[in-house]
Amino acid sequence: MESTPENAAPKERNGIVTAWLLLLLLGNLFVALIYLVGGDGRPFLAPEETQYILFILLGALSLANAYFTILMVGWKKSGFWGFVITTMIALIVNISIGVPIGRALIGLFGIAILYIILQFPKNNVSAWENLE
Repeated sequence: MESTPENAAPKERNGIVTAWLLLLLLGNLFVALIYLVGGDGRPFLAPEETQYILFILLGALSLANAYFTILMVGWKKSGFWGFVITTMIALIVNISIGVPIGRALIGLFGIAILYIILQFPKNNVSAWENLE
């Protein structure tokens, strides 16, 4: 545990940021569950001919995003960058398996929304500024 100077204010985040991070965590765990144990062995949005190994990869990327979200809750900027990298990999995989480009790009909006929400201030300090 790192020590902080006695006069330093404890890190705080806006309630919207906390809610968004919780939603990201639960959403990614749910998506991982769909990918890894989906009813007929493939997610409901995937084309018929898609290889099962790609679903395992997408499930693993969702689990990684959940982990990176936990890092952001713990004030680690590396969690954000890990989230960006795994989302970009998922974009490439989704395009390669034939997911329509518009649907595949939705993940990029998620990154933008996350970055914007991390800018919300609490006591005039954004969550982004508090990430180490």
